[in-house]
Amino acid sequence: MSPPRLSRKGAYAKTPASLPALQASRAEDPDVRKSIEAIREWVEVRLGSRGDPYERAITLRDLEQTLAPLNALADALGSFDGTIGTLTANQLAALPPLKQGAFEQVGEDLYYCTGKAWKLVTLT
Repeated sequence: MSPPRLSRKGAYAKTPASLPALQASRAEDPDVRKSIEAIREWVEVRLGSRGDPYERAITLRDLEQTLAPLNALADALGSFDGTIGTLTANQLAALPPLKQGAFEQVGEDLYYCTGKAWKLVTLT
């Protein structure tokens, strides 16, 4: 069974869904209007368009994009158990462009990227 289509581009689109704006309530009854406005505020806070950004809910897409670099690092480390002997070389001819927090092994040397330069890792 295929996954449901969540947007015009499909469930696995690379761009977030375009959501309609929430209209202000025009209800005559003040209690109904108050309830609708409370729901509208709650939704806007969770969508991040209003209020404290730390109260915003995240989508699965947000979570996967945030965790992708960590998953790639975990995959690159493979069976790393904390000792230099369990690291495997990537067979790089040269170090890749700078990316803060990255580790690269060239031959027997392990390098760490500070964001400005590659530093040779030495065990003391």
